[in-house]
Amino acid sequence: MLDEAPETLILSAIEGFETQPTWQLANRVNELWLEEENRLETEVSALENDLRAELAEIDVLKRPTNAVFELLHLQNDAIALILRRNAENPEKNDVFSVINEQKALLDKKKILLAKQLSELESRIAQMRTTEMELTQRESELAEQKLAALQTNTSSNMDLTTMKIMLFKKFGIHIEEGEEGKNDKIVIFNEKRSGAKTLEVDPKFLDYFISNYIWEHVGNNEDA
Repeated sequence: MLDEAPETLILSAIEGFETQPTWQLANRVNELWLEEENRLETEVSALENDLRAELAEIDVLKRPTNAVFELLHLQNDAIALILRRNAENPEKNDVFSVINEQKALLDKKKILLAKQLSELESRIAQMRTTEMELTQRESELAEQKLAALQTNTSSNMDLTTMKIMLFKKFGIHIEEGEEGKNDKIVIFNEKRSGAKTLEVDPKFLDYFISNYIWEHVGNNEDA
């Protein structure tokens, strides 16, 4: 038989368990958890601050600056427009947008210049063709002019010959003067002895010389 009742023995056994250290361990775990949570929150907050600083720095770097404008060779009116749009909507008008926009404009200018260059080359080719045609035409005209001059010279020679023959028929001879002396016009008269001689002075008018010749030629015919 047992000296004590079973209930007493159970209560004694329960009281003998070490429950106090178990509660202390749980409290320590909670403390460590809170410390770790606070540490993580602090690190996250610091990282968020760093991220915000980096984003702010990126925003600053993305803003169009005078250095960018100089590299793009922009005029003052274009710069003013970009700055105004950047102030209204920075996200859609950052430096990359400006560069892309200017690149698109340059591409359009390149296409336009290529078209103008093609048109200019075509015009140059046409001008060269026209120049060749004009050169050929000029050569043809020069040949025609030379032929005309030769024809005129031949005609003039014939006319001169005819005049000389006519003068001789009327008894008129022209004698070239010796060096330093005037030419002479000699009018022979077949019906009279002797001849009429006129020393042509440079001061004489053509009208006077013509009248003199035809006056004496007329006298020859009357005689």
